[in-house]
Amino acid sequence: MPPEVEWTRPSGDFFSWLTLPVDAGELALRAAAAGVAIVPGGPFYPDGAGTTNVRLSFSNVGDELIDVGIDRLAALVVAARDA
Repeated sequence: MPPEVEWTRPSGDFFSWLTLPVDAGELALRAAAAGVAIVPGGPFYPDGAGTTNVRLSFSNVGDELIDVGIDRLAALVVAARDA
């Protein structure tokens, strides 16, 4: 991930949260087209925040697919950031 991306380290749950330098809703559309499922954070914030957050689930995905998905997602973040 680019250096400005921040993420949580899960401790007992099934998700990790990312804070991105780009709009999460637009990134989710691009990610889906690239075969990566992410959930934009906006719906989880009742105050309208979360537009740069995404929720990543890792509970039902093999380790080898996680690595591929993160590589694809990182490339999409860089492309969106640099656009």
